Amino acid sequence: MSEADTAGRVFLGVADWERPDWQAEFYPENLPEEWRIAYYANRFLCVWIGYAAWSALAPAEAERWLAETPDYFRFVLEAPDGAVGEGGSIPDILRPRLGRICPADDPALVWFDADTDLRGLSAVLQARNLAEGNVFLFSRDGNLARIEQVNSLLQLLGL
Repeated sequence: MSEADTAGRVFLGVADWERPDWQAEFYPENLPEEWRIAYYANRFLCVWIGYAAWSALAPAEAERWLAETPDYFRFVLEAPDGAVGEGGSIPDILRPRLGRICPADDPALVWFDADTDLRGLSAVLQARNLAEGNVFLFSRDGNLARIEQVNSLLQLLGL
C-alpha cells in the first residue's frame, strides 16, 4: 500500500497494543514482548498512543516501532494536555508515519467498545466524507470479538 493509497480511508486500530488482557487471548504465548508491535501491525492499520506513553518515548524505541511496522501503518498520538499541534516532543522519526496528533474527541476519530451498537457505528461511518481525510476507528477496550465484528462491518461497507 503506497502513501497515496492511505489518503481518505478508514484505519482500524486499538488504544495501545500493550494490553495485559491480550497476553493470553491475542498474542501467542511464546511471543517476545519486543515483537508485539510487529504482530499487532500485521492485523491493524493504526494505533492510538496516549500522551504519557509517547512523550517519554526514546528515539531508539521510535525507530524500532517504525522498523517493525509497514509503511502504511499510522501512529495516532494523544495531544498533550488537549492541545492540538505538532508538540515539540514528538520523536522526529515518527513524523512521516504520524496519522494525527489530536485529543481523543477529534472528529477524525471514531471510538467503539464491546457495547457499541453496530448499526449506529455503520451510520456514523457512512456519514463520514472520506474526501476530507482519513478516519481512525479505535477500540477503547480491545474486545477482540467486537473488533472482528467491526472489521466485518468495514468490509461490508467497502471501507
